[in-house]
Amino acid sequence: MLVVLMGLFIAAWATIFLYFGISCLQTMLGGTIWFFYLLPIIAALTLLNRNYAKIFWSVNSTFLGIVLVNYLHSYFNIHYFNINLLILAYLIFIPFSFVFCGYFYLIQSLLISTTSKVIKNSEDMKAFKYFIAYTTVMISAPIVLTLPLIDCLGHNRNIVSNGFEIASGLFVSTILMLLIQSRKISKETINYFAMPIPRITWSIEKVKKIIGIGTLIFIIFSAIAELKIRQHWFIWSESIAILVVNILVLLKFGQVIFMPINVQRERPINFYFPVLKNRIITIITLLIIFMVAYALVSK
Repeated sequence: MLVVLMGLFIAAWATIFLYFGISCLQTMLGGTIWFFYLLPIIAALTLLNRNYAKIFWSVNSTFLGIVLVNYLHSYFNIHYFNINLLILAYLIFIPFSFVFCGYFYLIQSLLISTTSKVIKNSEDMKAFKYFIAYTTVMISAPIVLTLPLIDCLGHNRNIVSNGFEIASGLFVSTILMLLIQSRKISKETINYFAMPIPRITWSIEKVKKIIGIGTLIFIIFSAIAELKIRQHWFIWSESIAILVVNILVLLKFGQVIFMPINVQRERPINFYFPVLKNRIITIITLLIIFMVAYALVSK
């Protein structure tokens, strides 16, 4: 099944590459063309180790979302259409759904399901469920907030491009808030809730250095391409920010891959999971108030 999925993906990638041509893709994507180049490589990596295929596909989903966002951003910067808010919602939601699914799939690949029975301590499981719910709310919030904020700007020639910029900025902000909430969660606690996927004996510190150096080189090449071709620095910087926060989330929760499996599900001594029930209620309440206020004002 993985071979078929990978084959179909690379075939679709090659078709797009041949249909549009390298010149057109570079013009529309600028520095983010490097995300497009990496898509078939990451897809091929799923075959090297099937145990980590979900993680690779989650990264590919995020990268694909970034590519679509940048392409549509450039397209609507060049072409003007009188678009109503409903169509604009679809235009923004479709590419960002890949980014959102990438994060959901990443968390799902590394951590157990909220319906799992492997954790016997009910209080621990309750805290874990609240954290997953908080993650869901924070990843979904940008879509709820984007359209009202766009409407407040008023209709202009760049309304669609502005929408992608607002959604990207909101997404980076909410993921950073998620990382702040999870900063005190120890790797042992994450391993306590981790999926029993096979582990790697490499040094996590060396892996972090490799990823750090690789990311820096990627950003440099991407920045050079953006400077030479497109120079849409706002959406480019937001795309790089999405990449960076994605890597931070992967390193935070993916470090369990380099730890022994907690077979007995023994509660670690340094266990810590923030109980986010009140924060979830507060955020949802604020979102509802914001939407109601927007609906009343826009009448």
